[in-house]
Amino acid sequence: MQLFLIFPNNHNVRANTLIASQFGVLQQYEEAMKLFNWKNEKKHGYVCIRKDLISDNEPDVLTNLFGELLKLGRFPWWFEPPPRKKYVK
Repeated sequence: MQLFLIFPNNHNVRANTLIASQFGVLQQYEEAMKLFNWKNEKKHGYVCIRKDLISDNEPDVLTNLFGELLKLGRFPWWFEPPPRKKYVK
């Protein structure tokens, strides 16, 4: 399994956005940041990016894997990719 963790970065605020963009999960990363702001969990928030996916049905961006972030509840959160456009001939 390849799992990358992104933690809050105080010195270079664009580094995490750049990393998420390079992995192709920028929209899901931004949704996670909205969740952290909504729940007021800015200090300990982290985002996991999975890059070992075989199926499109599995999430590639997750947070609160073990329910350790009390403000987010007891269960993990995952963020879905935007729907893929279907091209019709």
